[in-house]
Amino acid sequence: RECGSSPCLRIAVSATGAMAESAPLIEDEFAQRDDMGLQQLTEKTETEDQSFAKYLKMLMVAIPLIGLAFAVGTYFASVYLLGGKTILETKFSFIKEYQLSYIFLAVWLVGYTRSALGLVANAARAGARLDRPDQHVYKIMACSGPMKDAPYVLMANTGAVGRFNRAQRAVFNTDESMPLFLMNTVLASGVFGPV
Repeated sequence: RECGSSPCLRIAVSATGAMAESAPLIEDEFAQRDDMGLQQLTEKTETEDQSFAKYLKMLMVAIPLIGLAFAVGTYFASVYLLGGKTILETKFSFIKEYQLSYIFLAVWLVGYTRSALGLVANAARAGARLDRPDQHVYKIMACSGPMKDAPYVLMANTGAVGRFNRAQRAVFNTDESMPLFLMNTVLASGVFGPV
């Protein structure tokens, strides 16, 4: 395949990203991409509606049910295995007496809303045919001239640079979800942890 007037660049990296004695892994940065740099449109390409349905089941049904199962399991383990029935009753009485259940509900609603936003973003990603780790598509804004139909600007996703981009995106994903995670940890720890 040709990219512009020169052959596609093939990048060789080892399987671990470090210098290794095994044969290098050959990655083609342009494999599965169209001329604009997006994922190729094929009969197997997931549509936005298909992606929406998939993430709806995962983010709005499966994960909340798994969370509920863990919460119920933690409660029963605390009561029946760890002998914490009295302390849990005291903590739940405190929450009820001071009407603190609204705080728990509010934090849960914020988390559920965040999941809904993630659902919409993930579905739109499929429609845009944008692969991870890219979070945005940048376009050179030229209405005429040689740059008018230039490919989109995306993150490098192969080799050492691609590995770094994916690792950095994972760090940002953690940073973005940390406030909500910490709030839930504080609330759950106040009930189930020793205070």
